[in-house]
Amino acid sequence: MIKNIENRAVKLLKSKGLRLTGTRIEILQSFLECSCALSLRDLNSRMESKPERTTIYRTLISFINSGLIHEIAEENGTVKYGLCREKSCGKGEHHHNHLHFKCDKCGSTFCIEASADLNINLPKGFHLNAVSVSITGECESCST
Repeated sequence: MIKNIENRAVKLLKSKGLRLTGTRIEILQSFLECSCALSLRDLNSRMESKPERTTIYRTLISFINSGLIHEIAEENGTVKYGLCREKSCGKGEHHHNHLHFKCDKCGSTFCIEASADLNINLPKGFHLNAVSVSITGECESCST
């Protein structure tokens, strides 16, 4: 199972034209292994190699810019990162507007594959870049 996830990570990195490094592979494996979004702190605690936080952060920025992950702004000002599921996300472009579910008990955030298409009438001259919708409740682990 672990080798399969590592192979998927390598394949994804190659598909986005990113250099293969141990840190990049390990970070991407963390996203592939977890069903929820991860913060910088989450990644730091999950990684066996224990790279510096700046190295993790720079890797996350490169993943965002290549369309591998997207940012999820939390209401408390922290940022989590979710794996892009859309094949059309790429070089600085993200083409998904989906919902985010945050568990009130454990604090985990999940990307929900449901349409977040809203009929938004922006004033003249405004340009929409992204839509972010959050839902709160209890995740499967906490509600059982």
